[in-house]
Amino acid sequence: MKVSQSMNRLVIIGNGFDIAHGLKTSYKNFIDWYWKQRILGLCSELSRVSKDTLCTLSLKCEESWSVVAYAQSYFQSYSDEDFIAFKDKIENDEEHFSVTKSLLFNRISQSIETKGWVDIERDYYELLKENADNMEQCEKLNEQMDFLKGKLAEYLQTQKTQHSHKGIYNALRMNIEFDIDDIAESSRKKIEGITPIVESLPPNENRKNGNTRKSIEIDETMLLDFNYTNTSHQYYWNIPVNHIHGSIDNPEQMIFGYGDEMDKDFQGLIDRNENELLKNAKSVKYLETSHYRDFLRFINGSPFHVYIMGHSCGNSDRTLLNTIFEHENCVSIKPFCYINNKGEDNYSELIMNIYRNFTDKKLFRDRVVNKERCTTLDGKSLHPVSKR
Repeated sequence: MKVSQSMNRLVIIGNGFDIAHGLKTSYKNFIDWYWKQRILGLCSELSRVSKDTLCTLSLKCEESWSVVAYAQSYFQSYSDEDFIAFKDKIENDEEHFSVTKSLLFNRISQSIETKGWVDIERDYYELLKENADNMEQCEKLNEQMDFLKGKLAEYLQTQKTQHSHKGIYNALRMNIEFDIDDIAESSRKKIEGITPIVESLPPNENRKNGNTRKSIEIDETMLLDFNYTNTSHQYYWNIPVNHIHGSIDNPEQMIFGYGDEMDKDFQGLIDRNENELLKNAKSVKYLETSHYRDFLRFINGSPFHVYIMGHSCGNSDRTLLNTIFEHENCVSIKPFCYINNKGEDNYSELIMNIYRNFTDKKLFRDRVVNKERCTTLDGKSLHPVSKR
């Protein structure tokens, strides 16, 4: 194998990237918004029944109108929490209201109620497996998923950010070099033909090999953006962002489904020979645009290291992530973490998710950068300085 003379960087961007910019882009935020729109629709329609693909809201009697009219008169001052409270009232007031949920929306609601969050793509996949013997039910499930995708695009159009994130800016624009110490031991030969840059370090930085750092200049960078928003565009004006799952600019091309072909039950869906079961398989959808081929061309071209910014590395994208993490050109995987208000970081949680994307566990231990060399998106250390 010919040794490449360049090093590239692949930046995996997930929902945490948008959240770091102040956007309310979690699935729970989206479902709360959906409920608000449904309640407004109920109050504005001159009918006892308000229906869409996900749920049906019905007024049972004339007295129900008085409850709705009372709420409607105060909607101008209602907060999002007020709308959710009113939604709970409608669901629990069986004397005046009836709420009928579709199969998918009922599962989503249960997830939010029990866990406080939801992974819509995961819930959809589990329901697809549970109903694989019933094609009529699967067709309805796919209709619900398509409708939900359209609503998600509509919601994300309301979420815009006007500011960049300083920590992300520093990592993407100013940090144009890659520290050799982050390279996996098994990948050292891949960089033998690349001349390192030797840089002096401040006295307080401890290094095994003296007060210097060896780094490699980055040749090309790809932002592999799993989000549908355009938040990442503000960091690179001259380098195209690869929206691997599409964007809200073209809602009809958005990929919203399941991507875990490593799941033990996946082959069973294929063996049923029913196309309805594969309509929202991400591998199938990837072939509808050039994004996936562009991505393959990038990782096949030169050794690359990976930054993970805001992606949970959950099973919904396990097939694609496995392609990245176990690729022969991948030399390093560095996750950026967050610290909650209790001072706890999510490094271990994120690493366990990354672990599930590997079939070669030895490779996992070698390529993932250890905790003491990782930071938050703000550049904060995950190890507090010990007091002496």
